[in-house]
Amino acid sequence: MHKAPGIVTIGALVTLSGCAGASGGHKGWEELLPQHENRDYMGKRPRTRYSHTATEIGDEVIIAFGYFYDHWDKGGATWHPDIWGLATKDVSAKKLWRLITQGAGAGFPAPRMNHVAIKTPSDKLMIYGGTGLNDEKFKDVWDLDVKTGAWSQRTVAPGKQPEGRNCFTGTLMRNSMFVYGGFHLGDLWRFDLADNTWSLVMDHPEKDHKGHPGKRAAHSAVASATGDGMYMYGGFRFENDVSDTSLGWGKLEDLWFYSALNNQWTLLEQVGGTQGGVQFFGMDLVPWWKTDSEAAEPDGYGLAVYGGTKCNPKCNLAESLTVYSLDNNRWYHVNVEKPPLYRYHHVMSYAAGAVWVHGGESFAPHMYHNAISKFAWPPPKDWVVELSTKTEGQEL
Repeated sequence: MHKAPGIVTIGALVTLSGCAGASGGHKGWEELLPQHENRDYMGKRPRTRYSHTATEIGDEVIIAFGYFYDHWDKGGATWHPDIWGLATKDVSAKKLWRLITQGAGAGFPAPRMNHVAIKTPSDKLMIYGGTGLNDEKFKDVWDLDVKTGAWSQRTVAPGKQPEGRNCFTGTLMRNSMFVYGGFHLGDLWRFDLADNTWSLVMDHPEKDHKGHPGKRAAHSAVASATGDGMYMYGGFRFENDVSDTSLGWGKLEDLWFYSALNNQWTLLEQVGGTQGGVQFFGMDLVPWWKTDSEAAEPDGYGLAVYGGTKCNPKCNLAESLTVYSLDNNRWYHVNVEKPPLYRYHHVMSYAAGAVWVHGGESFAPHMYHNAISKFAWPPPKDWVVELSTKTEGQEL
């Protein structure tokens, strides 16, 4: 099919590249709470942080733990012990944040970063792993009642367990948490929520091959819409983490699907090219249009990605919002003005019909973020263009 210059066809969508004007009243990125003084937090809002987690439970996104270096009060390295609820329905400035617990000490999990958190079937927050003071790697599993703020530690059944780790992923599938990777790790573990047992699902192969994702950290993973598989994207590994360097090392650009039904990894095609290597980004499953769809609202699913470090080929902190279509395996760019400042180590969550971004770290200017950014979903169709290779954000 002939395409006029500057026109990109996305199934039934035809858009003018570079046109990001207002469409259908969509507000684009909304800053619900702007960047504010870090000391202004006493029971009202969380302090700046990165390497925390964001988990949708009920009408809130639960923000858990995290880290920052306290230059303001000269507190130095700071691991946060507090848990907050970010309102997704009533978003007035006075009601955005709810302090769930600020506990630390006996009866509470140790403050940490680079952990994982999932929503249990009983609507509790379950956290596992991560690192704390002196790079201590945790192996404990805790549940938080987000209504009362009460913590309870799970007693893990005797048997083989994964080693402590950070910068890994944890995904809920079929009443179990599936944990993958971490620095120098490429193993897949299953934690059964019913009996608190760990089982090794698939170890890292002795020799790397094209049928296995291999060792990686700083990647992202989300469950499929059916809950019986997960998508895993990007990350980082060292050259000595892989036996065959042709499979990639450094910042990774591959995208995988794991089926819990048949215990198999599948490398997904990225038609038209990749975004380049990406690490420490946010990703979630979102509604998206199927190929050739003329529906006003999405009738399929995609993977939305915001921020992180992208290398294509130069490495930059990114401020883009992109979507991978699970129907036609292509990447799309949501072309919108004034996105949140480029960053990494932030959190992103799709909840209540919007994409939410909080926290993270940027450079030049160097800053830790505490603003709340919201993007109503889905974007207008005329803001969506096929992703092209470009340099964005801030070069590292």
